[in-house]
Amino acid sequence: MNLWPFQPTSPPFPVVFAFGDQVWGGINFIGAASAVFPVANDAFFLPFFVPKTVTVLELWWINGATVSGNVDVGIYNTSLARVVSTGSTAQSGTTATQVVDIADTVLVGPAMYYGALACDNVTATFFRGNNYLTAAARIAGAFQQSSAFALPATAVAAAYASQYAPVAGISMRATT
Repeated sequence: MNLWPFQPTSPPFPVVFAFGDQVWGGINFIGAASAVFPVANDAFFLPFFVPKTVTVLELWWINGATVSGNVDVGIYNTSLARVVSTGSTAQSGTTATQVVDIADTVLVGPAMYYGALACDNVTATFFRGNNYLTAAARIAGAFQQSSAFALPATAVAAAYASQYAPVAGISMRATT
C-alpha cells in the first residue's frame, strides 16, 4: 500500500505538503489566484492526514500580489489544541512562497491534524483555492474562527462560511 507522500523507503530530504491536500486529491491548485484576506484576524483551519509519524521542519504559505501586516500559520490536533505555530510573522515577498523554520515538531501518525492560517489585516493577499476547493474543504471538515490572530492555544470551531482556502502547508520528513 502506498502511504503517499511516503514511499516504502522515505526519502532523506523533506517532503512538501499542502494543508487540505487530501481534500482535493494532490497538490493541484488549478485556478488558485491571489486574493485579499477576507476578514482581519480570522483563521482558517484545513484538515490533513498524516499516514505515519513525521517531523515537521517548516511551515509555509504562498503570498499574493500585495504583502501587508502579519501572518501566523500553525498545526492543531483533533482536540483543537495548537501543536506548533510560526507566531506573528511579517508577510514578505510578493507572489512568492514564504517559508518559516520552526523547532522540529513530531506529528504522531496515523492521525488527522488541522493546518491553520490567520492574518491581521485585509490588505494582505495570498494564493487561495477556487470555490470548488472551498466547498470540498467544508465537506472534509474545514472550519474557521473569528478573532484568532495570533493563533490561539485552543481553537474554537465555527462553520466554514468563507470562499477562501489559503494555499499553505508544511515541509516534513518521515520519522523512523
